[in-house]
Amino acid sequence: MDTIQSENATVQEDLDRQNIDAPTNSTPEEGRTQDHVMEGETSLSKHQRKKLAKKLKWEENKKLRRAKTKAKRKELQAKINAGLIPKPLFSRKVKKSNTMKESGNRVGVAIDMSFNHLMIEKDMAKCIKQINRCYSFNRIQKNPVQYYVSSCNAPEMMKKYNGWEHWDVNFTSNSYFELENFPKDKIIYLSSESENVLTTVEPEYLYVIGGLVDHNSQKGLCHSLAVKNGIKHARLPIDEHLDMKTRKVLTINHVFEILTNVSQGMPWDKSMIEVIAPRKMAQLKIPHS
Repeated sequence: MDTIQSENATVQEDLDRQNIDAPTNSTPEEGRTQDHVMEGETSLSKHQRKKLAKKLKWEENKKLRRAKTKAKRKELQAKINAGLIPKPLFSRKVKKSNTMKESGNRVGVAIDMSFNHLMIEKDMAKCIKQINRCYSFNRIQKNPVQYYVSSCNAPEMMKKYNGWEHWDVNFTSNSYFELENFPKDKIIYLSSESENVLTTVEPEYLYVIGGLVDHNSQKGLCHSLAVKNGIKHARLPIDEHLDMKTRKVLTINHVFEILTNVSQGMPWDKSMIEVIAPRKMAQLKIPHS
């Protein structure tokens, strides 16, 4: 028995030196993917040898993949230059340069996170996701707004998001009415219960969005707090521009997107139809002659 095993080992070593695998009882499918293992790797299991072969093949094809990607980019650029397809609205290079500090947009938008104790964990997670969507939207704008997240414990709130410290967002534990750049008379709290209609979005003003997900359970809370703190309040002009078949409560990021669009010169009706219509089956109101 020892002699047979010794002979088999010798044969396998000879085959390995020639990059040839010894016959096995593998299926025809496995036979087509027999791994070519380097000398000295005979101690690896069949599964490990296949993984190694796959890795080597990936490395071998790296240059080919890069060449294909480069060719596709050239082809795309040629089509853009020829006017066959439109130029992308933004690129990664543009994204990196569009910081709040460099932006000419001095409109401030804050998410008031003082309601954490009123939300269950699931709703809190949804709220944080909506805050992150606001950041994603703002960073691709030509002139992003000055974005604040107030009354928050950022390290705790953002602990699941690697690198959040480098995001272009003003996280602060201070309340929105304690921000140095915005005096109290230039703060407007947005609330659907307000009797005031927001008609313009002005620079040097701070527009506050309540950081709440379940508005039904806390109906009117943002409005009552604004009144209590002596803060101006207003609602978005949804009724003035849209016919909606569903309820008019918007998510945090929807309100943020509408404000950001309008702050850059987009009309209210166009901004609202872009942001709301796909989700709320909204239609522009036909003006009465």
